[in-house]
Amino acid sequence: MSGWGKSFHGQAILETAIPEFVSTVVLDYKDEYRGLVKAGLLDFFIVGPREAEWSVDDWRLFLQSNPTVVLARYQLGSDAWREVSANIIEAARGHAGPGYPTLIAVDEAHIAAPEQGKVPEATKNLATTGRGEGASSLWMDQRASALSKDVLTQADETIIGGFKEKTDRNALSVEYPVDVH
Repeated sequence: MSGWGKSFHGQAILETAIPEFVSTVVLDYKDEYRGLVKAGLLDFFIVGPREAEWSVDDWRLFLQSNPTVVLARYQLGSDAWREVSANIIEAARGHAGPGYPTLIAVDEAHIAAPEQGKVPEATKNLATTGRGEGASSLWMDQRASALSKDVLTQADETIIGGFKEKTDRNALSVEYPVDVH
């Protein structure tokens, strides 16, 4: 649910997690994670039409020089963001591994990994096999029913709140106490 505090709680979780990783990449769909930059935990970079043209190798080079970064979407539609996110995910996973633990946080995860439509292979692989390769992920979303089942069913932990829509509650694998809200 909008206004529940997803971005606030996501930043709090990231603040705790970032020190455990050598590399952290936050895919910031709505430019809501600058608090991590202001706190000195991560650097900031805008991803616009020029960067949307970058290859996986271009992103790999960028992430080698900027291993801890918030990447904020700028002037890109959802489809373009989904594709550039997949390239960034593939690049970040490419250097993750023993001795180089990587955290990839995906805000508005239903855009990068939608339930309806095609989820890029790199994005699906982050959710399904990333952890075994040294890449942990944090998927943040307020629409559980719009998020790919490949992502939703692979979650080790789920923090939930503010789900008023029955379709979103039905997508969860836990009982949700509606009367809390």
